[in-house]
Amino acid sequence: MLEFIKELFRTEGKRNKRKSVGKGKITESANLQKSADISSESTYSQRWESSFSSFLEEFCGGKESLLPTIYCYLASSYVKTVVQATHAIAEYMSRQNFKGICHLDNQFRETTSMNWYVDWKNFDIKSIHVEREEDRLQVLRLGTFHPNGYFREKCIRALKGDNASLPYVILRLNDWVKEVRAAAEETCLDVKKFSASEIIIFLPYLEKVRNGVRANSGALAGLEKEFAESLSKNPLIIDKTFIRQNDEKTRESVYRFLANNKLLDKETVNSIMSWEKSGQIQNLLMTILIEKYTPSIPELDEYINNKSVNVQKKALEQKYNLLKDYWDGLENLLLSRSLKVREMTRYILKKHTQIDAKTYYTKRLESEYKNVCIQGIGECGSAKDADIIRPYLEESDSRIVKASIHAIALLLKEDAIEIYKRFLPDSREVVAHQAYKEIAAYNLKCGAENLYNLCLTTQSELMKEKYAYRLLKESVWEALPYILMLYSCDDETVKNIMRSITGNFRTYTTLSSGQAERIKSIMDDPSYEIPEKLKEKILFSMKYAIK
Repeated sequence: MLEFIKELFRTEGKRNKRKSVGKGKITESANLQKSADISSESTYSQRWESSFSSFLEEFCGGKESLLPTIYCYLASSYVKTVVQATHAIAEYMSRQNFKGICHLDNQFRETTSMNWYVDWKNFDIKSIHVEREEDRLQVLRLGTFHPNGYFREKCIRALKGDNASLPYVILRLNDWVKEVRAAAEETCLDVKKFSASEIIIFLPYLEKVRNGVRANSGALAGLEKEFAESLSKNPLIIDKTFIRQNDEKTRESVYRFLANNKLLDKETVNSIMSWEKSGQIQNLLMTILIEKYTPSIPELDEYINNKSVNVQKKALEQKYNLLKDYWDGLENLLLSRSLKVREMTRYILKKHTQIDAKTYYTKRLESEYKNVCIQGIGECGSAKDADIIRPYLEESDSRIVKASIHAIALLLKEDAIEIYKRFLPDSREVVAHQAYKEIAAYNLKCGAENLYNLCLTTQSELMKEKYAYRLLKESVWEALPYILMLYSCDDETVKNIMRSITGNFRTYTTLSSGQAERIKSIMDDPSYEIPEKLKEKILFSMKYAIK
């Protein structure tokens, strides 16, 4: 502990000890220095302890980077300090989900500077003072991610018998230290009774470790066997409530585990697929169906007509894998609302038939599938086909106009800049947003003054934000006058975006004298409330850019 304090506040004067050049005798100066070192030890301790309150306040205020610092205060000689530190750590840990815990696993163990200050190898974890037993458990759980291997092993063994701590122990099955992995294996295999709700929590961690390079297959196999046997005796109820209560990662892990252990029948998979809204999970469930139950052609046809585009795509791919050829009615899938389904259909038609997709779409432009046909022409047409799409820019239906803008963008790319600029101020948000996306995709300039006016006049909060960000992408010296005029505008969203500028502009573009005068006059106008430091930085940047 003392070494920690000394290292934390060590001064340069420590390095300047003087010793006599005589026969090993210490001079009076050295004796004085030694006395000063002893007295300074209490100063180091006092300064370290007095810093705790400010560290704790910042950490509780959201500065997560201080977590290793707060953890080091477990070694404090003050009981109150240790209790406050453990409680703050416990509160932080209680808010972590699977993603947060995995992030800690990667980040906390890399804080090797913690090893400089405390002798964690010989640290007695039983000496940690806590307000509640839960605080102790949370501190030990975080300790399984500690950079010191001896301390990690201690924490793992101390958590033995606590089922709620098993996710942290499971992660250590992939630890880079053999002894730590062994401790984790012993702790995992010691637990024999699991509830279904606990297994649901454990499975994402088990799946993550299974993909690790150091994981012990024996321990993993043992856990998987225990989980499977438990769930076979007490089947997990998967319904809409299960889907609502568990996040996407957990549900994926559960479905994979149940399928791999033959605990998920075909009817259940179909039911889950009808309830799930996640495209990624629908894709997983279709993969499970195909690999485990080999659907027939008639069944695949039903899946191809499913309302989910993810189910459609997987079923289409599987049917083609089986037939290796065109089948009657395949061309109808050119009208699917899924881009991936349309692409797969075009691929099969091109390989096995003479059916031309662009012609197919053109003939149906005035049908109920107008929107899809416009998109299809954009996807498989050429630049000259843009003229087929242009008339649909005048439609009253915003969905048709949006599709037309995107189709033309696919065909003409940056050459359609005037079309994008025309629809950028459109009062229909979906239309304006599509025009914005095309401008952003091709990194096009549409005029700083134009964007400035749009920021002031648009009623859409979404587009106001988009215009403001786009203004920052314009040429620096052209955009700067408008950025400064919006620097203290009434709209909070726009104002905050404008205030992200630092004034340190690194650009090779030159600044005309007229532009320089305008920028200076705006900065000198008190109504724009430009900070003095920002003015100085801008003037410095202008100095080397002016012609």
